[in-house]
Parts: sequence; C-alpha cells; structure tokens
Amino acid sequence: MKLSRRVKTLTITALLTSTLSCQSMRAIDTKSARPPPQTNVAEVEKVTGVMEILKEKGGPDHGSAHIVNTTRFQHIIFDNTDHKRDAPLPTPLYIFIEGDGQAWKNNRVSRDPTPKHPLMLSLMTESPFPALYLTRPCYFPLPNHPLSPNRACHPKWWTSHRYAPEIVTSMIEALQIYMGIYMRIYMEYMGEYMGHPKNLIWVSHKREPDLILVGHSGGGALALLMADQLISSASKQDEQKTTIHVITLAGNIDTEAWSEHHGYSPLSGSLNPKQSPHLAKIPQHHLLGEEDRNIPPELLLPLLKSKGLKHRVIKKVGHTKGWKKVWRDIIRSDDWPTEKNNPPTRGGY
Repeated sequence: MKLSRRVKTLTITALLTSTLSCQSMRAIDTKSARPPPQTNVAEVEKVTGVMEILKEKGGPDHGSAHIVNTTRFQHIIFDNTDHKRDAPLPTPLYIFIEGDGQAWKNNRVSRDPTPKHPLMLSLMTESPFPALYLTRPCYFPLPNHPLSPNRACHPKWWTSHRYAPEIVTSMIEALQIYMGIYMRIYMEYMGEYMGHPKNLIWVSHKREPDLILVGHSGGGALALLMADQLISSASKQDEQKTTIHVITLAGNIDTEAWSEHHGYSPLSGSLNPKQSPHLAKIPQHHLLGEEDRNIPPELLLPLLKSKGLKHRVIKKVGHTKGWKKVWRDIIRSDDWPTEKNNPPTRGGY
C-alpha cells in the first residue's frame, strides 16, 4: 500500500519530527521559528463547540479538542492530557478508536454514521491514563461550519469502504500531524530554553511515545490495520522505533467471516485485518463479549486460536452493553499491557 507524499515514513521518530504544513491544523503555526503563544494551541472548542458535542456524547469535561486536516479527510482528536507546549508527550499514549456507529438506519445508508452513544469516548472518559480519541473520517460532522469533515465525505466511507486503505492512511496521517506538531513545539521550546538546536534536544531529552491502539468493533479492525501499516513502514527504517500494541473490544478482525455470518454484502472496498501481512507480528489482545450477537465469540475463536493470538471472553458483556461496567476491572487486570506484565513489541521486525 502506497502512502501519500506527506506520509513519507511512519516510524514515530519521523512522525514526530516531520515538517508540517500550516494548513494541516488550523490553530497552530508550524512554520514559526518559535513556539506559538499558548492562545494559539488548537483548542478548537473555543470556536466550534466541539467540546460541547463531545460532552453531549459522554466525553469528559477536561482536555482539548482539535480538528486535523489530512490529505483526503478531516478528523477530530480529543486529548485528555491537557498537554502543555513545554512538556513532552506522555508515554505510553493510548489511542481510542470508535466502532462503525450508525452506518445504516432503517435499512438505508445513514447520512451521519456518528454513534448516538460512542462507547470508546465513554471508556476514554473512564480511563486514568493519557489518551487521544481519534475520530474516523466523516464522523462527528460540524453542521454549517467551514471546517466540517463533510467536505470529502461519501457514504461509501462508512459502508463498503469503511476499512479502505484511504481511511487507514488518513487516520495514521492525522496522528502524525497531531503528534508531530506537539513534538516540534516541545523541541523548539526546549532548544530555545537550553540554547541548543532542536535536533539535539530530541536526541538528549525525548524518546518517542509508545502507542497502544484500543478499538471497539470496526475500530478494532482499523487499529489492527493501522498497526500493520506502521510496522510495515517501520521495518524499512534504521532509526529507533516506537512500541505498538493493539487491544480490541468485540473487534471485527475478520470482515469476510462477519459479512457471511450476517448475510451482508461483502465490504468490497475494505481491507480485511485477517489478511494483514504483519498480523502475527502485532502484539495484540482481543476481548470478546460472551453475549455479543454482532461479533459472537464463536465467530472469531477459531482464528484467534489458530494464530495463537491472545484473547479473553468476558461474561455478561454484549457488543456494546456491559463494557463500561467492567472497564475498570479490565484495565487493572493482568490482561492490560504494561511494561511489567505484557511489554509491547517494537515496530520494525
């Protein structure tokens, strides 16, 4: 899969140090030789009401919301860290990815696929660790606003092409832009403060954050596809790589089997995570709901067992119901990836 010219390399070292266009993210001037004033950091909620939208959907009342323009799409990134320009990005950094939402409504293609009750936004709110909530293209539209993601949207992007290469690439690119901006600001700030070039500050004071991609349902599919692409690109590089880990909740990791199980039309324009070239190399853990009828455990258990992929079936949990109730127990358990009990494997094999 070829990436756009702006995504020249997806090792996180290059991801964080790439030169970025000032059009990529409206509220930060990346061409400035000095860190922009604090008032220019992308607190999009001040002008768009994004934070209010997220709060209505169950999001937290702290942090900041950001609109990121990629080559093809637009994304909203919610950051619960209250990140400061003179501080490095936290590590590990969790990336929450939502499921398919309302792709169809009353047997018709939905005009807006945004879920009524976004599970991953709610779970991020319940989480005590630093995390980003990365929206999928065309989700959370901003009505009548010039930055609305509807500018490049077609229903295929949340139906047949919901896991298309263009979607995966755009989500990685959005993450690249967001993390790259904050890493550049940090390096420029520290370089100015210490009187050293920013590249020396990078080498001496900062390592790239480890990434843990957490996806529900179709978000689990995208998490695996993103990790596969990141690892594929990292394997071609010589510099230090980030660590990558994937956790899925009722993840749609075999889209062909899922379509056949429900009698749906095949997702003709989408990638199937099962066929990812680096699937076996991705450190991953799959959590399944015992009462899930959308992605029943018996649909995936043969694949998970044959590939030797770590998994667990959780009692009294359905596709969306019950996850919030058991979430705190999950992140406290030995199943949750930490440096101590389940260290992620470095990208680039």
